[in-house]
Amino acid sequence: MSRTLFVNRVFWRAVRSGDLILGFALPFDLSRLAIKHAAARKGGWSLVLASRKSRKSGEMEVNPDKPRLVLTSLNSKMAFIKLGSKRHKDEWRNESRFLDMRTLTWALRNESYNLDRACKAFNIPGKMNHKPTGRVTPKEIKYCREDVAATNRLLNAAKAEFDGHPIDLNPDEAYSSASIAKAYLSSMNIARPKDHFKVAGKTHGIAMQAYYGGRAECRIRKTPVPVIHTDFTSQYPSVNTLMGNWNVLKARGVRFEDCSNSARKLLSKIKLTDAFDPAFWKKLSFFVLIKPANDILPVRTVYNGRTQNIGINYLQSGKPVWYAGPDAVASVLLSGRTPNVLKAIRMVPVGQQKDLGITNLGGKVPIDPRTDDFFVRVIEQRSIFKRSNKALADFLKILANSGSYGLFAEVNSETRNKPAKIRVFSGDKSSKIASEYVEKVGNWYFPPLASLIISGGRLLLAMLEKCVKNAGGEYLFCDTDSLCIVASKTGGLVPCVGGTYRLYGKPAIKALSLNQVESIANRFNRLNLYDRSLVRNLLKIEDVNFVDSDPSKPHQQLFGYAIAAKRYALYTRTQNGISIVKASGHGLGYLHAPKENPKSDEDEESKDDEAPEWVKEAWEWLLCRELGFKSKPPEWLELPAMMRMAMTSPNVMRTIRPEWLAPFNFFFFPLLSDIGGYPTGFDKSNFKFITPPESNRSKWKTLRGVNLLDLNVGRAYQISMTPDPAQRKVVPESMRIILRQYLRHPEAKSLGPDGTACGSNTVGLLRRSSILAGEIVPVGKETDRHWEQGEDPSLVDFKVHEFRKRRKMVVAELSDRSKWKKLGVRTLIRKSGLSQKAVYTLLAGKPVRPQTLVTFKRAVR
Repeated sequence: MSRTLFVNRVFWRAVRSGDLILGFALPFDLSRLAIKHAAARKGGWSLVLASRKSRKSGEMEVNPDKPRLVLTSLNSKMAFIKLGSKRHKDEWRNESRFLDMRTLTWALRNESYNLDRACKAFNIPGKMNHKPTGRVTPKEIKYCREDVAATNRLLNAAKAEFDGHPIDLNPDEAYSSASIAKAYLSSMNIARPKDHFKVAGKTHGIAMQAYYGGRAECRIRKTPVPVIHTDFTSQYPSVNTLMGNWNVLKARGVRFEDCSNSARKLLSKIKLTDAFDPAFWKKLSFFVLIKPANDILPVRTVYNGRTQNIGINYLQSGKPVWYAGPDAVASVLLSGRTPNVLKAIRMVPVGQQKDLGITNLGGKVPIDPRTDDFFVRVIEQRSIFKRSNKALADFLKILANSGSYGLFAEVNSETRNKPAKIRVFSGDKSSKIASEYVEKVGNWYFPPLASLIISGGRLLLAMLEKCVKNAGGEYLFCDTDSLCIVASKTGGLVPCVGGTYRLYGKPAIKALSLNQVESIANRFNRLNLYDRSLVRNLLKIEDVNFVDSDPSKPHQQLFGYAIAAKRYALYTRTQNGISIVKASGHGLGYLHAPKENPKSDEDEESKDDEAPEWVKEAWEWLLCRELGFKSKPPEWLELPAMMRMAMTSPNVMRTIRPEWLAPFNFFFFPLLSDIGGYPTGFDKSNFKFITPPESNRSKWKTLRGVNLLDLNVGRAYQISMTPDPAQRKVVPESMRIILRQYLRHPEAKSLGPDGTACGSNTVGLLRRSSILAGEIVPVGKETDRHWEQGEDPSLVDFKVHEFRKRRKMVVAELSDRSKWKKLGVRTLIRKSGLSQKAVYTLLAGKPVRPQTLVTFKRAVR
């Protein structure tokens, strides 16, 4: 069939019937059927699949009788697909249904697959072994048919697994593991807190002001130290269990009562031993309004004038700030002082919901919400099935994590064409402002729970830090649920700038012994509310500390090296150098792999705790240089640094796109050098360079591409690894330079051993910063990592939205706009230094800040 015949005879008939239309990476497949594409009104792609001959001109035109397809990608694994406006609604009575098998397998296994890896994971025959050429040949057609057959086999295998879950959820509505977790909560008739509990917006504002992400920091910088890596068993489910949060979820209602006096009393008498009493944790479901005066608290601010981040630091503020109870307790433990509490409120569950019902997790684990603690039951059963049914055990782990925290903080942002009046809650204050940026909350959104849960996780880390400090030790880094303790089998002193001990006349720190670390881990078992025969330890000494990561084998001495938060490597020493055991890919993972991945060149994503092979090679090369060992440079070191992205959104391509860049196509986004990397007359503000993708790495150094900010996209530029005198070519950074820069990344939210700001050359034991708060600014969603998952380059420059009252806005005069348009957008961007978006806003006669208009006029006159 031709494309037109297929769409008319097969596709539209299936849509009208309400059939389930599926594929693997379905948005890409659907976009191949489109004859035209444009930006949808609320973001995403609007695809035209039907045309007709115009009665007036006789030319082909868009057929308005057929609806468009609207595809909105949330990330590389998930997209919403629906029909656009329907001219003849009677013709399209059935709901259109689309199922992306990439999304379904992600929801079931919480791992990102390509088609071949998905088939292997589900133990079915996979794809045909063939590299596509792009030509139409019998072999290519057979390859495509085999892809369809593999997708069909995967559908049946995944459907069989999905049907094992007794939940009211269609496969095409399973967008992530959280979707399945929510369905299980609903199957037990647990009411959604957002709708069921009548909680004032002010209370949500208090909880969200107290909301911070997981704690991650580097404490010893660019100094090799012996370590033992520890982490908490299922941290968030464990916190939920300790705080009794299942009673909140199944409550008939909740109330928030004043507890100012009891909160002050609790915080004034607390000792570390109290925090190891499970009964104590049941008292922590409160929020306190603190006037910080050198209390150690989570601080969200802009560090070193550039880096916006969250640190656990000393805070002074003339204005009071709301914090969750566990954070206030952690502050007392770490600082030794009682905070100034002005007010406190406690969340109290009331009664129990009626009609709660039994469900069967994975069809094999019955759970009664009236008598069982969901979080305890899931973790214990996972331990039982670890050996007999690995697939079920893995699912229970995913269910525990996805159902214990993130769904209560789900917020989806959107940018509207016109400002809307919204009410912003921040702490116990609220205000109305006009904003194009709007946040919509998820169905299970309930900030009081989310804030308390993640705060409880930070309290566990604070307790562990305090235990290590009390034993005279230090830690290399911490990351959400883990602490890497400076320790060896027998303990002893370790050289470290900033240490309080002396070794051969130089500063040193104390390494704890293995026995001391085990003793600390045993202490945390006082908080272990699981069946001890099933879950032996709440704080685990991780498998990586043992030979071959096998706890049944002897302990091996690990060494650690950290640069900044989430940038670290663990290694063992060998006769001739080092061997990387575990490496963090944070700050490198956004780069396209400079060597083929052994798993698959088509999909290089790995599990979160597994760094790609090239990242381990990078760390080994870097550490050998730092530690003075000989090493062979990786073969890919002189390749250009590339980001591979997918055209999942049209929001960056306001100009004409090159023909090869269709919706959901991949493209390369080379990282250009700031020194001589741009052609004459261009810089970062007016040159955004992309190239077609290329799997052959040897060709990367000579690829040709276009400038997205150039209206004349027909002009091509070529990559060169060395600047040319005329500056006609583009020069990307090499992987060698990127890695050297990586090693210089500072831990901006900390101070160096000497009390000065941590810089690229800072070495040794870092200190906590002291923050003096000025203005308190309400902000929106803190992170957008879509660009790391294969999204468009506009998100590389993602900035947190600040909810400020709109300043007085102005509009450029029509005569000026007409004159400016004659100069061309490219010239205006270059002369003014404004962004492409700002220039288009001015030329369209839309409101801008007065200073923006003044700056623009001065630059282009």
